[in-house]
Amino acid sequence: MKSFTYIRLALVALLSMVALLAAPTTASAEPRPSGCKICTKYFLVDWTKKTDVVDWDHRLGVCSAGSDGVKCSITSGRTATRTIATSFGLSNDWVAGELNISSSSSQSVSVGCNTVTLKKGQKLEAYPLGSRHKYRIKKISWWPSRSETTLSGWKYTYNPYKTGIHCRIV
Repeated sequence: MKSFTYIRLALVALLSMVALLAAPTTASAEPRPSGCKICTKYFLVDWTKKTDVVDWDHRLGVCSAGSDGVKCSITSGRTATRTIATSFGLSNDWVAGELNISSSSSQSVSVGCNTVTLKKGQKLEAYPLGSRHKYRIKKISWWPSRSETTLSGWKYTYNPYKTGIHCRIV
């Protein structure tokens, strides 16, 4: 009688696990796209934008004074670097489209630093000014009986302004 009870309990536990595994998951509040049996969609989520951010990693120009009284300026027409981070094999074009920015890797800058008089050893430097976007990418895959949601880590995009730079004397 004992062995029959253990077998019956084991069978109930096994059937409960099978029922749970076969049940559709609703890992996302996103509705299944119409006409979709097996498909995947991507969404930009948790997006924030910070404006007037200096890109210290990509200097546009520098003018160094070898003696007192040197006049320096940095002209317009420099090229700033745009960086776009992706995930799940998505293209830069997709992310740029979601952020409503250009997908080009560069931006021509139409302003420069005015003429300044430097002392010996001083430098006039110019850096791109732009916006920084922080976001994650959500991937939802649907199958006939379930869905699965995957969330990327934090991604960052730098979008330089066409008419903005940061000039400093050091």
